[in-house]
Amino acid sequence: MSNSFSEFHLRTSISSGAGAGSLLPQTIHGLGGKRAILITDKGLVQAGVAAQIIDLFKGIEEHVELVGVFDEIEQDAKAENVTKAVRFFREHQADALIALGGGSVLDAVKGIKWMLHKGYDDTEKVLHTSIREFPPEAQPTGIPHVAIPTTAGTGAEVSPMAVIFNEKLGMKLVIRTPYLNADMAILDPELTVGLPRR
Repeated sequence: MSNSFSEFHLRTSISSGAGAGSLLPQTIHGLGGKRAILITDKGLVQAGVAAQIIDLFKGIEEHVELVGVFDEIEQDAKAENVTKAVRFFREHQADALIALGGGSVLDAVKGIKWMLHKGYDDTEKVLHTSIREFPPEAQPTGIPHVAIPTTAGTGAEVSPMAVIFNEKLGMKLVIRTPYLNADMAILDPELTVGLPRR
């Protein structure tokens, strides 16, 4: 008889439906965030999707402020992009993360959160093998994190793992820890209108 092992995590709350994205500022505020960073890619900026998120924060600065937009995430969630975003987060004295995009952006933001929580600066130096953490080593990060997927099917908005590509090693590596997934996932079909089918 063979042994089998499985895990099931459902730590992420999901808000779903047309217009669900409009609740983003209140969600960040409710999670304790005051200075949020939007992490995305250049394609979503060019498509006008990032602008829809940016507009949600106009006129409500007394509760929560969007203090920066980092749009340099590339396909395969490159370690160099994660390192740059960690620096961007610290330079802007941010305290909350918003991930807007497909699986690469969602994974990159989980990597960013892990790096910030650990106090690391250079992703390529610390991520040289896949990492798996369990409590008590694995602890909540205290960084409010909302994921807004713009593609269907990856599940990256709710999974407790991130796949990051270390360019120096030429390898995709996995970070897996119970508190890596977003606090809230917002599934808003209106944010995908007009995106290319691919």
